[in-house]
Amino acid sequence: PTFGVGRVNVESHIITEFDKETYGEDIRVIFHKHSRDEIKFKSIDLLKNTLENDKKEAKEYFGLLQKENQI
Repeated sequence: PTFGVGRVNVESHIITEFDKETYGEDIRVIFHKHSRDEIKFKSIDLLKNTLENDKKEAKEYFGLLQKENQI
């Protein structure tokens, strides 16, 4: 809703080290946990900050923050 597109989109992020090109490829996305409801952001910066927080929470959920801190 932030950009007023008016259609349903799913945006997924790979949160581990991954160097394969996936554009044009079929992928499977498995949902493990609902992070937050959809909201309209007042600014792009607020959206970016929220996405960074979402990424951090996802890494915590999957136990990936501890591994990054050990490297």
